[in-house]
Amino acid sequence: MGYVIGESRDQVMMLALDEMAAEDSMVRIIDRFVEVCDLKKRLHQYRTVTT
Repeated sequence: MGYVIGESRDQVMMLALDEMAAEDSMVRIIDRFVEVCDLKKRLHQYRTVTT
């Protein structure tokens, strides 16, 4: 009986996170929310108020 030969541990594996999440996953809702938010504007407002 021989050895089982698999993939090298040093090999980089590229995965699309979009393919890993189910269509009805909460992750997609959060992703869409973050995408819609104007984070640069909010960060600027936060920095202006706190300083």
